[in-house]
Amino acid sequence: MTKTDAVALTGESPGALLKAAKNHTDRLAAARVAQTLVRLPGYTLDVPAMVLDFPPGDDNDAVVEQILLNLAASEDIERASSGDGPGELDSIVDLSCTITDVRVRPSDIPDSWGFYLTLAVRLDGEDFEAVYNTGAKQVAVVLWRCVVEDRIPVHGRFVYLGSVRQGRSRPLSFQVEATF
Repeated sequence: MTKTDAVALTGESPGALLKAAKNHTDRLAAARVAQTLVRLPGYTLDVPAMVLDFPPGDDNDAVVEQILLNLAASEDIERASSGDGPGELDSIVDLSCTITDVRVRPSDIPDSWGFYLTLAVRLDGEDFEAVYNTGAKQVAVVLWRCVVEDRIPVHGRFVYLGSVRQGRSRPLSFQVEATF
């Protein structure tokens, strides 16, 4: 299904429906459309229609270049290349930050939504941005709202929700904070 096909299915993109919502019932309908699975070119799994509202990432964008620069400039290459070093959202949970860019990319990880987000993040008090990837569903929904509402860059913090589930990572979300 192409973007045009998905829009034809609902009449509008999920983001356009959300922007036009006049009440809770309308927002709920837009959210249902946003979570409707669609088949998109370049994606191996069906993905929620909200993917249509995110800017796409590719191997030539500045975010990918920043990932490579972060890896090359790392003080501890073993840690940076292990997946436990810089670039893991766990390392910045509960720290105030600003997400300055969001890109969507296809994922073929089983039991995922079929996409992940690449985020450019600047921690408060830092003068540089780092790049993080996440497939966390609650983070994706919050950032979808921010993209649709033209609120990127957005200030807030990543937070854990609940407890660790057996065989899974701890649920993660992004709490939007008042603009500074």
